Amino acid sequence: AFSISDAVLEELGMAVLLLVALLVIVFILNGIGRTHVLKELGSGRAWLGWIPYAGQICLGLHVKDEEGKIPVFGAKVNSTVVALWPVYVLICSYIPNVGSILGLVVSIILGGSVYAAVYAKMEEKDLSETRVLGYVTGWIGLVATVKFLIYRSRDKKR
Repeated sequence: AFSISDAVLEELGMAVLLLVALLVIVFILNGIGRTHVLKELGSGRAWLGWIPYAGQICLGLHVKDEEGKIPVFGAKVNSTVVALWPVYVLICSYIPNVGSILGLVVSIILGGSVYAAVYAKMEEKDLSETRVLGYVTGWIGLVATVKFLIYRSRDKKR
């Protein structure tokens, strides 16, 4: 019979505990950064930055242009449609076989467009200057956490 030694179980338990601690730290840092950015963008509900999907949707709703649109690969799309990108990614995850790839594509295109618009507003730059980093952030969400904490640090120095 196969048995796992106490030492292996102890190591596994420590690894799980370390992973949980890391996830909690990232969640806290993400909440701090996203809440700051939502305040800077004029959201009256910046506290939504602590709620993962709500915070991301809120960001999308606060970076629209005067027409209520967000540019997505040159096309101007209604900000509400684009802002709901985390919901689309969640829905994609339930599609067998291609759902994870489709979700990644949606995240990069729509999420990346939102993040590019956030970066452009926060840095007072043209969208063309922040688009690439926005799309990278759609793929690697931790980039947003780092950027948002940098904005917070920069704004505290003012």
